Amino acid sequence: MRIFNPVLKKVFLKGIVFCIFTYSVVSAYKLKWISDDAFISLRYAKNFVNGFGLVFNQSEKIEGYTNFLWTILLTIPHYFQLDPVLFSEILGIIFYASTLLVLFFFSRKIQTNSIFIPIAFLGFSFHRHSQIFATSGLETSLFTFLIVFSFSILIFSKNIYNYF
Repeated sequence: MRIFNPVLKKVFLKGIVFCIFTYSVVSAYKLKWISDDAFISLRYAKNFVNGFGLVFNQSEKIEGYTNFLWTILLTIPHYFQLDPVLFSEILGIIFYASTLLVLFFFSRKIQTNSIFIPIAFLGFSFHRHSQIFATSGLETSLFTFLIVFSFSILIFSKNIYNYF
């Protein structure tokens, strides 16, 4: 005898996944903070938008950033005169949530039997340090997203066997 019909079971499981996803993103937001190192990238971005190039001090031609893509992304709030700290926090949350989604769909795609347990998604959802650093203003969420997404693309590439 079935307790749930298949449709209710899918709706129930999707509801649980949605609740876990929401809990994780809200927890990351509640733990928001900004690292002092984030202000290095923000200053480089500000000087770049103001026409001084990618420099920390206007008179010195020294590159001291280690995260080119993140620094370029942080030029957006300076260009449109938005709050750069808030922008970096929101961008971090977006990349954190995107990583969760990629992990969930990656787990779903590699499912081999009818019992679906997205271990990577669950682990990352409840990993406290991932939540904490999602809003640090650093490139951690972007880097994590790019690694997970690239790995997923590599695994599911049709020509994967030609690489090895």
